[in-house]
Amino acid sequence: MPRAPRPDDLYNLRLPIDVRLSPDGGRICFVVKSVAPGKDGYRQALWLVPADGSQPARQLTLGARNDTSPRWSPDGRTIAFLSDRGGVLQKAGAGDRPGPEEAPKDGAVQIWLLPVDGGEARQLTRLPCDVRSFDWSPDGTRLCLESAATKAATKAATKGAADENGRRPEDPPKPDARLIDRLGYQLNGAGFIYDKPSNLWLVEVAEGSARRLTSGRSQDAHPRFSPDGRRVAFESNRHPDADLTWRQDIYLLDVDDGRVRRVTGGRGERAFYGAAWSPDGEWLAVAGHRFPAGAASRDDVWRFRPDEEQEGENLSAESDLMVGSAMGSDLFGGAEGALHWSRDGRSIIFSAPIEGSYELWRIDVRSRAVERLTRGRHYLSRHDLADTG
Repeated sequence: MPRAPRPDDLYNLRLPIDVRLSPDGGRICFVVKSVAPGKDGYRQALWLVPADGSQPARQLTLGARNDTSPRWSPDGRTIAFLSDRGGVLQKAGAGDRPGPEEAPKDGAVQIWLLPVDGGEARQLTRLPCDVRSFDWSPDGTRLCLESAATKAATKAATKGAADENGRRPEDPPKPDARLIDRLGYQLNGAGFIYDKPSNLWLVEVAEGSARRLTSGRSQDAHPRFSPDGRRVAFESNRHPDADLTWRQDIYLLDVDDGRVRRVTGGRGERAFYGAAWSPDGEWLAVAGHRFPAGAASRDDVWRFRPDEEQEGENLSAESDLMVGSAMGSDLFGGAEGALHWSRDGRSIIFSAPIEGSYELWRIDVRSRAVERLTRGRHYLSRHDLADTG
């Protein structure tokens, strides 16, 4: 018999918040978010289930920690994921500036590697600040990641024992003053952030060595390898007055020589994100807009040639759909504007709201015809496509 809900029912909520198909499409790794009883927050764990539903899902990671952002290796044998296992999450930008050789604080979010068919997860990265997002190289030998770290930790930095305040003997003294020369210098819950912009790093999977790819005061985020592994697309606002401009562009980084150039050109304000490479590497699909209606502008599906700066093509301009969604709660965030190319490169899959639901759509890149793929009372905030197309 139905009963009225009780406050402690919140402890029983289990929400899938991310889903990733294996390259062959046979298995699904997903994240389950639940309330952590007795703690001020939630825990997140990785689960695995056959895509055909032939077996029940099984939990891959255990414990009162946050394991998120699973990403399959190209060969499907390993899952890389972010984890704060070992302690309380230390957000990049909070607290004191890390020293030049500071080892990670306990609980800093790092990348871990988990063998899918059995074995313990091992820590791959050891950066002084949290790792935020990352991507596998097509050959599975490298990862490109986003972090506010400026230097990689060294073995020498791990010798000193931390005191009750988390300080180590080799830590530099606290500064008596801070020089603030930017408008966006702090965030509630994160502290001072002006001196910790996110940059891109390249990590060798075999030995774990890390090399910084970008530097400067801009926020470089969400790296995506090209199909040949030679270039990385990422988002950044490199305007001199970044705090005062509504601008986010897509840039390309040459992995070998480090050259960076902008792809999304044009005058005025613009905001582009979620770059996705076409299978042949000839196009970049991105979500975003050029503020035609000011702050009320909707996100569309665009495509750009990666070989030069250009205005780009708005593929969904004639539709009334908005890519992405601001709907969310403390249990799940707004739907991401993720774009996925079909294997033949003829169409792009995306999600958009309609009639109170959040559905999957497909747009033909030549005819620009839009087709609805799912129908029902859905909130499809995350979706993925297998390499099989």
